[in-house]
Amino acid sequence: MQPIGQHLGKEYKLRHKQLIDTLFQTGLVKKQSPFLLYYKLMPLPTESAIQVVFSAPKRKFKRAVDRNRIKRVLRELFRKNKLILESPLTSKKLQLALFLIYNGTVDANEKELERRFIQLMNQISHAIPQNNSSEN
Repeated sequence: MQPIGQHLGKEYKLRHKQLIDTLFQTGLVKKQSPFLLYYKLMPLPTESAIQVVFSAPKRKFKRAVDRNRIKRVLRELFRKNKLILESPLTSKKLQLALFLIYNGTVDANEKELERRFIQLMNQISHAIPQNNSSEN
């Protein structure tokens, strides 16, 4: 059994097409090689502070096995490090939608990926507004 705060249930999955479209149209973009992250503070349909989509482009990763492995690794990275974003969001009663795209290579070092992912999460957490009235 995973420790409290370490699970990644379905409440963390961003599934509404309208929210995803809004995220791409009006959301902000952060690039941290090998990641591309679209994010936006917006009201979400669940109580969760964060909802996320993980993607590995078919154009770059032809084999479904490779895409699935990459998304599995991304989900695990997010599960282990989600508190970097979740803590400030819940304290400010904000909700964040994320769309994470992986553009690296299949044989990437997982330790290096984790280091870069944590850097990206820290950048996003610092971009969260200090007061509740402003939208990002």
